Order: sequence, then structure tokens, then C-alpha cells
Amino acid sequence: MRRLKSLSGTLLLVLASCAHAPRAADNGVWLQLESEHFILRTDLGEADARAAIVELERVRVAIVSAWWQGPRSPEGKLAAIELADDAELSAFVQHRIAGYVASDVFGERVLVMSAEQSPSQQPLLKHELSHSLGESFLQRQPRWLLEGLACYLETLRLDFANDRFVLGEPDRDRVRFLATHPVMDYGPVLAMGSELLTLAPAQGCAFETASWLLLHYLADEKRPQLDDFLGRLAVAEDPARAFAEAFPGLTADQLGRDVNAYWQVGRLGSGSVPLPRYQGAISVSALPVAEVHALRAGLYLQSVGRLEGQRARAAVEMSAALAIDPQCPTALWVEASLTGMRNPQVALAATEKHPGDWRSFWLLAEATAPGDPAARRAALEKAAELAPANASVLNALAWQSLAQPALGQQAQPPQSQAEPAKALLLAQRAVELAPGNPSYLDTLALALASAGRCAEATNAEERAIEVLPDRAAPQAFADLRARLVKLQATCAVPRPKLAVETEPRRKSCKGSGPLITAKQKRAGAKITVEVLVAADGAPGDVTVRSGNAQLLGPVREWLRSCAFEPATRDGQPIESRMISDFSLEQRAVQPQGAYQGSRPAMNE
Repeated sequence: MRRLKSLSGTLLLVLASCAHAPRAADNGVWLQLESEHFILRTDLGEADARAAIVELERVRVAIVSAWWQGPRSPEGKLAAIELADDAELSAFVQHRIAGYVASDVFGERVLVMSAEQSPSQQPLLKHELSHSLGESFLQRQPRWLLEGLACYLETLRLDFANDRFVLGEPDRDRVRFLATHPVMDYGPVLAMGSELLTLAPAQGCAFETASWLLLHYLADEKRPQLDDFLGRLAVAEDPARAFAEAFPGLTADQLGRDVNAYWQVGRLGSGSVPLPRYQGAISVSALPVAEVHALRAGLYLQSVGRLEGQRARAAVEMSAALAIDPQCPTALWVEASLTGMRNPQVALAATEKHPGDWRSFWLLAEATAPGDPAARRAALEKAAELAPANASVLNALAWQSLAQPALGQQAQPPQSQAEPAKALLLAQRAVELAPGNPSYLDTLALALASAGRCAEATNAEERAIEVLPDRAAPQAFADLRARLVKLQATCAVPRPKLAVETEPRRKSCKGSGPLITAKQKRAGAKITVEVLVAADGAPGDVTVRSGNAQLLGPVREWLRSCAFEPATRDGQPIESRMISDFSLEQRAVQPQGAYQGSRPAMNE
């Protein structure tokens, strides 16, 4: 989501002149390391590779602890490729580019960087981590907030002397820019949407800088209101309405005056958070040599900038991989990308050689003839079985399960009544794993529409448009916009609720209510939740409808301790949902050693 040109006009990150990290003793050896939140592939030696992935985890924790609180915990892992030095990286990018973000050959986001800068020194890494975490915690994402926060976090710095991470230090390029280009009107900044995709590089950088200054101002001068705003976005409130509620009376004109006054007196503040220690497990394995050649082939295909001969170099690496392992899934995918042809027999052989590798079944699904949906579905289901946390596979399987024609056409009977419901579950899970992917949100929108949940479908399509990356083709925005218009015009009418003779009710619970901390309460004292009550009275899923999403955790934990009387229809218990409202009620401080906080009063 980062603009490809910085304020000085150079692409992405300018390479720093640091001593490069040593490669592995055997230059042909690559390692794959996996931690709680990262998958790192590298040709560094094991000691340096371990240090790199630990630092990735520490930077992530610093960003989370400084900015994000809430019930939505990111599940997916960010893939990274770290090359030992700038000379290696220069084979895949133009001169003086220190790193980039792209999709690998299987469509998964990957960060490519040089080890001449440590992870905590790489603005690109911190920028992209900010986007990734924001996508996980926020269901609605105005452009100014995403870019402003990512630019703010680019300057996060390790302070080893004081064992801290420092946040909010000024960016010299942006300070120089604002000295000659002050922002007087924040109306266009707040209103910026996907038209950002069409801005010239200089305009894009001006928008980023204005967003950075706005975020700085709100963080320094109005942090409680900013936290309230973030809490509202976390439960999918419309961004414009959420801003008006969180910052009452703050118009664009007033904001321009206030931000400029703040800027003129030089009040840019900085803060710090403790330098975290990573104690989690790290697995290390050697990448097969064929996989290394295939990975390099993919990097040549993803080259950034106008580099000559990259496809030819990709073909050389691909051939080297296939000479070692003729059924290497990654190499076969590169071959298909280069030739435009997919061979079902070759893909089938790959599944036989690599039966535990989801990529071979993904390859088989893509090679299956369009007239054989059952075979494609079977291959995707096997891929999903092998990789249940792979969002790309789940999204493809959701599409296969939708069995829905284009909106406005007459629907054909699905293969089974369970298919639309299954498509929705798969699409929801894909978005949980990769909430910032516009394609997955688009799939979710169609799945929601097929279930008659039109308001949610529209919301999902709007989110898909919001998160389109700056590098997306203009046609991508046009396609999603057309889909949104069609959803609004022709989406099925929501299905009416089942008539019930009795509604569910809560019978008894453990304790007098949820335990709420002052920190959880900070973004607001109220929350409304929806509780699934099974036919046997057991509580199930608890989701936020409105209010402070930070309260969801303790509310959910307490509700799951309750016994319920299920709803009934015609005298028979049925599964149903009930709405519960909670509002905080202050209590005196508990004796020392006891829980200190507040418990909510409940209205149902």
C-alpha cells in the first residue's frame, strides 16, 4: 500500500551503507525459519537467520503494544525473504532499492529485503507491518489513517541503551516537505478513497505527508478520541460517521487550523515502549535445492523496475529446479506463468511425488479443465486439508462453492443446500487470515449476498475497495466499484427471521458479570453483542454488533459460563441468536491482591 516513490523521488527505500551479514557457509544452502508470526527464507547462516527472525518478532510486538488493542488477533504469518547483501538483492530490483513487497507465484504476500540493514532499521518492514496489523484489527480502514499510521511507524527506532523502542520521531524528508508545502485544507485528506490509486507520485507523497502529520497531531493531542475512533472502525462503523462521533465538532476547517498551529510550535511528540523479548519457538529447516532455484525464479518474475532479461533468468532457474525435481510445484507454477500453459498430467504427477504439499494440489486445481468443476473442487479441498490456514486456497474453494451466477441473473439450483453456507464459512475464514486482501473481501461480499445478508455484503465490498493497494491497476477499482453498484441494486432481500414461540433467555452465570479493566474500558463503556444459543441451550459464538470491541473478550468469556433456555418453535428447541447490551458500572477499588477494575451492568 506504500507509494513507490518517496519524497526524494527514489523508489521505496534507499540502501544504507552497512556491513553485510555473512551468507551460509555453503552458498547453495538456504534456510526456512518459522516463528509465531513470520516465515523467513534466507541464505544467511543459521545464527544470523535466527537473530533476524527474532528481531522481526520484536518489531511486531513493539507496534502492537504501542497502537493496537482489541479482540481481533491476527492469525496469518507474514512471509519474508532476506538476502544476505545488497548485491544479491540488486539481481531482482533496480539500483538503490532496499526492499519491496509483492505476491509470490501462489499469490501470497511476501516481503523481500537485504540483510545489510537489520529488520528494525528497515522502514519498509515497519510500514508493511503497520498495514498488516491495521488490516487485522480494523474492519474499516480510511486511507489517511492507514497511510498516516504506517508513515508514523516507519521511524520506530531501537534504543538499546535504555532497552526501549522509540516511536514518533520526525521524518526529515516530511519535515522538509512541510516547510514549503503546508497543508491548509484537511477536507480532501479525510475524504481520500481509492482515487489515491490514480494520483501522480508527487501527489501521493503529499497525501502521505499530510496523513502522517494528522496522525501525529491526533496521537499527541487527542489520543483518547483517536482510540475511540479506532475502536469504532474495529466493529465496522462507517469511517465518516465514526470520525464525527469520536471527534464531535471537529470540522475539516478547524482541523486545518489546529494541525497547523500544532505544527508551527513544533510540538511533535515521541514516546517509547519497552524493548520486548521473544521467547517463542523457532523451527529451522534447510530448503531443498530445487526449491531454492524455484524461489529465485519467482523473484526474477517479481522484479521491481525495468530490468532486462528477467524472464530469461527465471527460465534458467526454473530449468535448474526441474532438472533436480521434475515435479517441484513452485517450478512448475513458474513454467506455467512463462508459457501460459498448464498440464493436468504434469500437475497430477506433482501430487503423487509431493502428496503432503498443498501447492501441488493447488497446481492441479488450476490445471483442471473448466468443464470439470468436480475435479477442481476435489483438488482444492485436498489443498485446504493440507493447508487449513492458507487464505488463497480457502478463497478459491469459496468461489467454487458459491454456485451462484452473476448478480441479476436467475440462480441455478446449487449442488446441495449446504453449498452457499459452506462458501460463506470459507470466505469468512479467508478474510480472517488475510483481512487486507481485496479479492478475498470481494468473495466474502458475494457469499454474504447469496445468504441474503445485503448490508454486510455491501460493507464487505466497500472494504475491498478501501484496501486496494496503490499498485493496483485502475481496472481493479472499476471492477469492484461496478460489483458494489450491482450489489446495492440487485442483492437478494434479506431472509425474514424464523417465527418462534419463545425467545432464548439467560438462566444463570458464574459470577456477577465480566471483569473489565480500565484499559479495556478506555475506548468506550458500552458494547452490544450477539450470542448464538444452541438448541440444547449451550452458548456459542459471541460477536460485536456495536460499541467498544475491546470489551468483547471478557464479555464473551463470561457469557460462555452461562446456562441458557433455548428458543423454541412449535414447542421444539431451536438454535437462535439473542442480543445483549452491556454498560459499565464503576465499583470501588478491590482489596490489595484482588481484581481491580469495573464490572458491567447488563440490559437485555
